[in-house]
Amino acid sequence: MAKFRWILIVLFITSLSCFAVPASAEGSTANLLVKAWNYDGQWFVFHYDRQGSPEDWESLDELAAFLDMDNTDSFHILRPGPDGRLYFNGQCEDLAFQLRDRAYEIGKRLETEILTYQECLELYPGKYLRAGNLHMLCKAVVGNRVYLVEPETDKYWEYCWLDDE
Repeated sequence: MAKFRWILIVLFITSLSCFAVPASAEGSTANLLVKAWNYDGQWFVFHYDRQGSPEDWESLDELAAFLDMDNTDSFHILRPGPDGRLYFNGQCEDLAFQLRDRAYEIGKRLETEILTYQECLELYPGKYLRAGNLHMLCKAVVGNRVYLVEPETDKYWEYCWLDDE
C-alpha cells in the first residue's frame, strides 16, 4: 500500500505544469525562488534571484513559456464606449509595466515601447482608438531579432532585426 501511495504522489507531482522550490544561492544563505514551467513539452526554469543586469531571452520558446506562466494578460479593465460596446479603458501602460517588472524579477529584459497613433493603426487595424491616443506594449530581444509583445493578450510578433546574421 505504501508503494502505491508513493506512485500516486510522483504521478501527481509530475502532472503539475508549474512548481516552485526554495534554492540557495552559491556563497549566500539567502533562499531564492525557482519556478519551473512546462511549455509545449519543454521545461523552463526561472530563477527569481535578480542579481546583475537583466539578460535577453535565450529563445522564443523561453519568452513564450514566460508569457504562458505570467497572468498579467488576465487583468482587464473595461469601460462602455460611446456606441454602448465595452472597450479596454486605456491603462495599457500599467499592464506593460507590470509585465516588464515580472520579467526583471527573473533576470530577463523586457522593455516598454510607446506606439504613436499612426503605428497603432498600422499594427492594430480595426481597433477602436481615439485620434491622438498612444499605446504601450513591450519588446523583447531574442538573438538579433526584436519582438513586440502585447501585454493585454500575450501575443508577440517579430518586429525587426538588429543586424544581418
